[in-house]
Amino acid sequence: VKAQALAKTKATDARVTAAFKQAITELEPHGRRMTARAYQALFETQVARGQAKQANESAKLALEALQPTLG
Repeated sequence: VKAQALAKTKATDARVTAAFKQAITELEPHGRRMTARAYQALFETQVARGQAKQANESAKLALEALQPTLG
């Protein structure tokens, strides 16, 4: 939520991305679904900011987080 709020300001892309990466790291212990939701929010922010290449990578990571694991 904090990263999403920051994204709506005039903060630099680097600062916004860093906030999302920190949030993702903090959410990882809470499960893959939470991690995927964070990557989805990052994707949406990157699309809104015109960062197509980065958004593509975030979408890929969100999908990977939702894939079932073996074991």
